[in-house]
Amino acid sequence: MLRLSISLLCFSKDRPLQLEAYLTSLSRMCTEHLVVRVLYTCTERFESAYQKLRDYFPDVDFQREADFRQQVRDFVKNSKTSFLMFGCDDVVFKGTWDPRDVLATFERLPNLLAFSLRLGTEITHCYPLKRDMALPKFLDTTPLLVWQWPQGELDWGYPWELDCTIYPKDFVRKMVRELDKWRPPWRKLDWGHPNRFEGLGASLVRHMTNLDLMAAYPAAKASVVTINRVQDVEPNRVYETNVPVEVLLQKWNNGIILDTSQYVNHSYRSIHIGDAVFTQRSGELDSSKPDP
Repeated sequence: MLRLSISLLCFSKDRPLQLEAYLTSLSRMCTEHLVVRVLYTCTERFESAYQKLRDYFPDVDFQREADFRQQVRDFVKNSKTSFLMFGCDDVVFKGTWDPRDVLATFERLPNLLAFSLRLGTEITHCYPLKRDMALPKFLDTTPLLVWQWPQGELDWGYPWELDCTIYPKDFVRKMVRELDKWRPPWRKLDWGHPNRFEGLGASLVRHMTNLDLMAAYPAAKASVVTINRVQDVEPNRVYETNVPVEVLLQKWNNGIILDTSQYVNHSYRSIHIGDAVFTQRSGELDSSKPDP
């Protein structure tokens, strides 16, 4: 029986190879079958690849982007769960995680804002800013990490992000409502793009909530494989292994995929990594889950 605990909205653009890795690794590493929607946009040469992904993942709701803000609003409004998670197509899930852990932590900690799947005690370097960072002063470390994010440094003090962090739906609804009317004098932009949705939200979050706790597993359950950039809204750093989307599309059309098994339980100092491990597709997609 399908259990509805967390609804997930993943953003994708011109990255069928990475999106397949995202969906495959999510299915393998999450102990529940989550309700997943992919909001995607693509240029014409990528269209057939996204159509194939629809066939590969029939349980995933693929929605072509037409009005980003309205489609995000609709997702938040119509979700049938009390918790939401956003995702980006270049994330790979590398450790088993259980939504029951997440929900139990929110029930135990009424002041919890977010549960991160990308943070763990090994995360001591912020790749986008090229800086090492100290771990926060944890309020708890067993069985999960708990800390006060306003006192956190860099990634540890960045609660609003779109990679793989879980929030109460009521908070996300409030965030969307406030973003619609919030116009800081230094940033006259709307949030009609994933990077602006994250960037403006990260600036707004400190002004709109008193929820000051975050939680995570002791080791990160996901990494962001930062091997290319598909947008020009923000000059995000990519690793020197930068691989053009056209090259990745050719690989994918030739049966080459990311080998998500090579990331399992691998420890990295940074959320964003440059390791791109490829393999030849063999047979049907394997979404079998590892032993707990």
